[in-house]
Amino acid sequence: VASRKMTTIQLPLSPLHQVEIRLYENVTNMKELKDMLMKGEINFAGLDPSLILSEYQVMIAAQIATLKLVRSELVTKNVHSEIIYRLSASTNISTAFSKFGFKADGSTLLAVRVVEGGENP
Repeated sequence: VASRKMTTIQLPLSPLHQVEIRLYENVTNMKELKDMLMKGEINFAGLDPSLILSEYQVMIAAQIATLKLVRSELVTKNVHSEIIYRLSASTNISTAFSKFGFKADGSTLLAVRVVEGGENP
């Protein structure tokens, strides 16, 4: 697995939160990662990078998801699944996950993680 790029973004409307974005290429265990993610064993939003045009797109979704978290208004189970939901124009959670979530048979993954205050990455 090669991690090509990592970016950390401070969320403008949530000063206690940062968003870490990391692109992984040549991933060979995507199905295993997807299973672990569905079980809640790992903590990030796994995106299909082919649908992401810029970091700004992810930052906006993460900002909305984080505000919903702080206000206890999440539509999904956690802030990371909320990011995937907020990327979609659809209000259907399943549609958002099938469109923007990473593919089990793929080899490239964009991992997005919200980190609060002094939390270790």
